[in-house]
Amino acid sequence: MFSFFLKQKIALGLDISETALRLMQLKSSGSAFYPSAFVDVTLPKGLVAEDRIGDTKKLAEIISRALRKPALGTFESSYVVLSLPESKSFVRVISVPKMTEQEAAEAVPFEAEQYIPIDADQVYLDFHLVPEPSRADGNKMKVVICATPKNLVKNYVEAIKLAKLKPVAAELESEAVARALINPENQNTPTLIIDSSATRTNLIIFDQGTLQFTSSLPIGGNSFSAQLSQSLTVSFEEAEKLKRQMGLQTGREATKVSGALQPLLRSLEEAVINTMNFYREHSDGNREISNILLSGGACKIKGLAEYLSRQLQGAPGARAKLAVSSGDPWVNVIERPMKKIPPISKLDSMSFTTVIGLALRGVKME
Repeated sequence: MFSFFLKQKIALGLDISETALRLMQLKSSGSAFYPSAFVDVTLPKGLVAEDRIGDTKKLAEIISRALRKPALGTFESSYVVLSLPESKSFVRVISVPKMTEQEAAEAVPFEAEQYIPIDADQVYLDFHLVPEPSRADGNKMKVVICATPKNLVKNYVEAIKLAKLKPVAAELESEAVARALINPENQNTPTLIIDSSATRTNLIIFDQGTLQFTSSLPIGGNSFSAQLSQSLTVSFEEAEKLKRQMGLQTGREATKVSGALQPLLRSLEEAVINTMNFYREHSDGNREISNILLSGGACKIKGLAEYLSRQLQGAPGARAKLAVSSGDPWVNVIERPMKKIPPISKLDSMSFTTVIGLALRGVKME
């Protein structure tokens, strides 16, 4: 999390991807929150490419129009919390000599330099101390470091300011996604989030109350649809329908669909297994993933949760009983038992996971 100001009013969540722009505003509702305004806008192809904004003025115009024409309610704030692309950022857990938080503020940036592939003076760096139980080696402690290139942040902030908005904080997509999906009861449960957008999939490990590791794959919802379109000789639009309606179910027609998706599924499985095993090895074998949550476009492949549950049971880095399910992006927003139904359908809500997490950060800035 990179804060630009210390104290601000409620802020909107703003999520900018290569294909869409989403804004959301939350307000208090009883003991929880409720979306008072939101909008989802498709971006012109190429406006945001490889996580960089090609034309900041054009994007600013689109943001301004979106603010004036929300799908629900009225946007009442000019402050925003924005997401930063995962593929250009770095999240790692490092081990350092035990010290106070004040001492860490001075020492960690120097320690982090050896783990960041670009010069330290070219990134915004944030860190969190990881609370740990007593260890055999009482002279060490773990720290989560997050780093994002300054020129990337500048690119996004420029577009936002041109839209007459005031950025108050910026954070990695993974931070926002975890804030939306991880409920308080599971803060210490080793969890892997598979968060898929149109163009890529982020693998996020959350444990002990904080991010532990993230990685990004060049496989997204469009990849699966394109694979179906090519293999079954159907239009991209028809492939999208097949992915949602049949997906990985059994049956004659469904088998054709699942068979066509196998190459991409195997790549995803391999990446998931490698990530889980990496975390186990780097936690001295003490932490194994027990929970996998699907988010974003991954939830739109029918049967993916059940498929991964079968394929990953007994995989290295996973507990014997591995639970795989679709995440609930409203779990930390809507009051339970639910008194108000979210204004976005359950399936479509998954595409709003990042912006919901950002809006949660924004509503707590009061």
